[in-house]
Amino acid sequence: EPGSAPLPGWEGGVALKVYMRPGSTTAELGQVEAVLTEATTIVSEWTYLDVDASLQEAARIFADEPGTAQLLTEENIPTVFNLVATSTATDASLQELASELETFAGVFDTVTPAEAEQQLAFEFDSAESSEPVVVTTERPPAPETTAPAESSTSGQLLNTPIDAAAVPYIGLPDATVSYASTDFYVDPDSGIERLAAFVGTGPPYDAPTLVAFVARELPPGAATSIEGTTTPPSQLLESLLRQIDQNDGEVGSLMEVDVNGQRGAAEVGETDPDTKLVGPRVLLYAPLADGTTLIVNATRLSVDDVVEIASTAAVTPDGAELSPPDGFELLPAPPSHEGRTSIEYQFDLGGRQLQINATNRGTESLFGRIMGEVRTNRVVAGHDVAYRPLPDTPGRYWADWVVGDWSFYVDSFGFETEQEFLDALAQLTLTDATTFAQQAGDGTSITFDDDGAAVVLTT
Repeated sequence: EPGSAPLPGWEGGVALKVYMRPGSTTAELGQVEAVLTEATTIVSEWTYLDVDASLQEAARIFADEPGTAQLLTEENIPTVFNLVATSTATDASLQELASELETFAGVFDTVTPAEAEQQLAFEFDSAESSEPVVVTTERPPAPETTAPAESSTSGQLLNTPIDAAAVPYIGLPDATVSYASTDFYVDPDSGIERLAAFVGTGPPYDAPTLVAFVARELPPGAATSIEGTTTPPSQLLESLLRQIDQNDGEVGSLMEVDVNGQRGAAEVGETDPDTKLVGPRVLLYAPLADGTTLIVNATRLSVDDVVEIASTAAVTPDGAELSPPDGFELLPAPPSHEGRTSIEYQFDLGGRQLQINATNRGTESLFGRIMGEVRTNRVVAGHDVAYRPLPDTPGRYWADWVVGDWSFYVDSFGFETEQEFLDALAQLTLTDATTFAQQAGDGTSITFDDDGAAVVLTT
């Protein structure tokens, strides 16, 4: 059972693991390294395990599970940064650092020791008992703002818009809820704002996509919630250009680009290392005339196309502007809502596991997860879904979508076919808090704290 001794792989005081997507590029690794190097008040030291080191670590951790170890190869293993915290770091500051890192295109996931032990408990209890797993969730203090209200809507989850101010409770026939939590918080000012998001014609997740951001420099001492963790984008661009100069312009898929006569950098990947779908994927950084930095993330567009679109960015007295080129549709801006609400529900469906995460930031939170990836379109119950095939992980299925002010992603295990997984998505419904609570399995109950957060507790 999980206990007091450090779990394998967590020795040496590791306080956070940052897992990178297989095939992460030099720029994606450099982006994480830059943040970790600057986060001196939180991170005392860090090490990076490359592909070879990650395979050796996996062989050690899964020494008693040779079948699992054999599934990991140079092509599909995530590499990892291991972080040791400073004596002054808090759980909250580590979580905020993890949240920042999870917005980076190359980051697959971040995990704390508590989360690793919780997952181990989930696996142990699942192996020992057919009863639902009992999980207790702890929430940070609520912000001084209005708490979310229960959603008053009902209907099919895929097709029912939900207001940003409401909390969706979800039902799945013949399933039990093994975990539930709701977080409500206000984002710190990161200095990065979405400029525009475009999608080409046709099925949206098969079409070319471009998301552009403008990053401004925060003044010294700005209230970012984490001192020293946000690397100024201009410094990141300088770091990328320095890598190019030091290697005579040859740094793998990293290249110099000219954006309106300004020196920028672009990272290009021809395929998605996870889905194996053909891109390309392009991540571009370029300076703008007002001192801000333009960041562009695109899929299914060539680097020349991305540079051409980025070169149309105009600086006005009111800020930067970027209009969609011919053949592209401008997507709606994120909801103007005072707080960010996120949910996580885990369902057990006869031995099949289905985890639902959602956030009330519309296309902003959708692209926060899928930009930098190459997805493909599926139509489920008449709704377009960003399906993420995972050919190296049989039995695992993943899909994202947006409806109303909320975006959703579902990660699942144990389904035999893609169609079986998609059929389960079509059965998801919106329900009320009382009905949601009745889905708790034997030996557990779902309760709600004062601000409407769902917590699974033992009875």
